[in-house]
Amino acid sequence: MSQRRFLALVLAFVTLFIYLVSVAATEEEMIEAARSMQKSAHTQSGLERVEAGTVNINAAPGWPQAALRLARDRGARYVGAEQPVLGETSTGWGPLRKTIPQQGEAEHYFYSYIHSSTPLGQLIGLQFKPTPEKSHGRDKVAVVLWKQKLGEETPTIVHIDLVEETSFGWWHHHMRKFETVMRTIRDGIP
Repeated sequence: MSQRRFLALVLAFVTLFIYLVSVAATEEEMIEAARSMQKSAHTQSGLERVEAGTVNINAAPGWPQAALRLARDRGARYVGAEQPVLGETSTGWGPLRKTIPQQGEAEHYFYSYIHSSTPLGQLIGLQFKPTPEKSHGRDKVAVVLWKQKLGEETPTIVHIDLVEETSFGWWHHHMRKFETVMRTIRDGIP
């Protein structure tokens, strides 16, 4: 392998690594931003947002599509957008050398919820089931964080939080119409 080919291969792997690290950091930031928005809304309603675990998205075939249908019916909440850094290019020489980040397409994040009383909520086990060890408890709500890229038809699931069910009115106080969230993504105006 020639030295130039080897160098090109190394640069390609470095660029891929930087991109993957950037995406992971962005997703973690968006997860935290979504949680912060929910905590604030719960606090304003005089309630506490209590985390209650995670859910296996592979537990029920086809359930991401069902979750998206629920989001379309029950609403969603826009979180924000990030442009991942794909790599860097340099211009100039010596002290005039300048590094310019190369950014990818904007990735927009929003979340929706799945209530325990919905068929999907029952399918993925959001309803409390008493056991001999634990006779009392609360149902759960699944909060689904989605990522939407412009030009892609369907958003992808990034993360799911389970929170304890309270009297918090997700739709009445917090969610927006799904079409409004999609318009925000399309137009780039939060």
